[in-house]
Amino acid sequence: MDSLSGAMKVMYAHRNQGTSDDDYTGGAFIVKEAKENSQVTLLTDSTDVNMKDRTSVEKVLTALSKKLKYEDATKHPQQLAGKVGIAEGLTSSSATLVEGTLTYTDDKVGSYVQGSLEKPVTMGTYETKVMKDERLARTAINRIWVNNFKNFHAPIRDKEFDVRMTHGELSVQDDVSTKYNEVEIAYGNRIQPRLDLVTSISYLNGSGKTVNKDTIYTGKVEGTYHLNDRNSIALAMGLGHMQHGFTSVNDFGVSTRGRYTTTALGTAIKYAHDTVYGGWHINSSVLMSIANIPGRTYKALKNDQPVTVTQKDFTSCILGGMLSASKEFNRVNVYGSIGVFREYNGTVGTSYMANDGGQKTTHHRGTYNWGHVDLGLAYQVSNAATMYIDYGQSFGHSNHASWNINSGIKFMI
Repeated sequence: MDSLSGAMKVMYAHRNQGTSDDDYTGGAFIVKEAKENSQVTLLTDSTDVNMKDRTSVEKVLTALSKKLKYEDATKHPQQLAGKVGIAEGLTSSSATLVEGTLTYTDDKVGSYVQGSLEKPVTMGTYETKVMKDERLARTAINRIWVNNFKNFHAPIRDKEFDVRMTHGELSVQDDVSTKYNEVEIAYGNRIQPRLDLVTSISYLNGSGKTVNKDTIYTGKVEGTYHLNDRNSIALAMGLGHMQHGFTSVNDFGVSTRGRYTTTALGTAIKYAHDTVYGGWHINSSVLMSIANIPGRTYKALKNDQPVTVTQKDFTSCILGGMLSASKEFNRVNVYGSIGVFREYNGTVGTSYMANDGGQKTTHHRGTYNWGHVDLGLAYQVSNAATMYIDYGQSFGHSNHASWNINSGIKFMI
């Protein structure tokens, strides 16, 4: 580089443990001259580096520092500050925590200043990118399942099929979002004069921009007992087979990949009251849902380096109340609802174990309040078929910032 002004980072790959000059096969980074207050930071990945040992870390920094050459070091050494560092590993600390300074030799080559680590190599509660990506990805897919499971079907008449398609998005911390598509088939049957039964199966796939790809198969049974013409109580039970995969990419473009499966269980109960006012059908309801998603222990791999991920069970209890209204205009039915909810015990806990940084544990605690609004319309195509579309939007806590669009068709048989 003929002239450098400002700050930049240069990434170097290494072989073996990175403690020898020969472990770095990339060429030297040469700066002919630098403007005042310029800086170069040389970084290498933590692969195979013993991040728990200060001596090993400083050997890596010493070898790496020799990749910088500053041709104007004799006249203006102060104009180019040099630093060397090791990027974060699977569970080891980040580059800023193991960064050291360097000076220049008579040959104008960088030389790490022994003992110049700006901070000690920390093995505490620091959350690496791999850990954060997995935590956010797992939080998102868990929230999608428990939020969807709490929802009861709209009244389905005797011997009626409902085919529904949903596209939605759920955002969690730092604007990380997961988009998903779901297809569900439900069948309603009045098995007794006061008892309705709805069975449903659904397929959902979701993915984030860079870190997660998820698939969920859910089976659910709902029973509604009509106490009288205006009051009813409903009970739902179901399970979901979840397949979760994540990919975390570091600054060097190196991926860490992991995948696991688990089976979620859920139950929900709802009490509803119906009334008619000014031609509008008004429904008020209260509900409670409880879901459990068992944790799993699995290995994720970065090159040949494993990190063992041990997840804690995720248990969620949601309480809520809803008010909905609908009205028919010839063949068109318009409807809407508003609900408020509170979730308890939705904690995502995970432990990570890797050679580079030892064991780390993260907890994402979840007690949230949020609201949700739905608006939609249905069109009666014939006596045997009705099409519908609606839009839903959540508001309140960031971990429940979501929206969804439902469309489908109901058939009488």
